Amino acid sequence: MHKQNRKVLILAVTSYSTTADERKRLRVFMYEFGKFMVDIAKLVFAGVIIAGIMDEEIDRTLLFLLGSVVVVAFAFIGISIISINKEAK
Repeated sequence: MHKQNRKVLILAVTSYSTTADERKRLRVFMYEFGKFMVDIAKLVFAGVIIAGIMDEEIDRTLLFLLGSVVVVAFAFIGISIISINKEAK
């Protein structure tokens, strides 16, 4: 996402709040939500590795493919939210 678009996005989200205190709370919430998304990505990654080690009847190709897609998606969303919030400060 282009830097100009990121700033417009964060300004649009924070403009709903009327007071500076509400805008600050929203920024903190979004930053923590971004960290949460990155944590979910780490947990899914660990789950895929553990499931791959176990001797269960699972399709390992599908496991690693879907796991990789989910990890990348959650990590991308989390890091994007964190970087947008850091740029808005």
